[in-house]
Amino acid sequence: MVVLLCSFKQMKASLVITFCFIYLYSFAQTDSLPPANKLVLNYVNTQVGNHIKTGMCFDFVAEALDQVDPNWRERRRKLLHRGTRIYGKRIRIKKLQQGDIILFEWKNIESRTKRRTTHVCIAYSIDKSGNIKVAEQNGDGAAQSKTKVWINNFDPTGKANGTKVYKLRYYRPY
Repeated sequence: MVVLLCSFKQMKASLVITFCFIYLYSFAQTDSLPPANKLVLNYVNTQVGNHIKTGMCFDFVAEALDQVDPNWRERRRKLLHRGTRIYGKRIRIKKLQQGDIILFEWKNIESRTKRRTTHVCIAYSIDKSGNIKVAEQNGDGAAQSKTKVWINNFDPTGKANGTKVYKLRYYRPY
């Protein structure tokens, strides 16, 4: 009996140490983020499971960026006339952090217009091996009226949706 109690106390202590380490590690990861990324992540955490405005992916990301800078849309409008979509400072995937914006572009083969199909989401978590989870709305072909914010694995190939991604762009919120 004494042996069992001793091992239970040791197991309990090791669990407490493990949970403290995990908490501190996750805190350290978000602590090193830029302030804008922290604001975006805070917004995402409050919206998982909610339906944002029309249900489009842009509505979710726009609301998150409004938390950082309510005037970001003005800068974006000035650049849209050139066909450029701006969600912050453009970065490379190597610099991607939690709270950054990811823009997908597909060539629209079926359409007669030159307009491309796009999807935008937020990098939610990145583990040590480089696997990325994203927060998004209106993904997986769901009807916009039924979509809610959810966390999903990041698929840079686009094969999950049956189409190949034409371009991926990454942005750091201002």
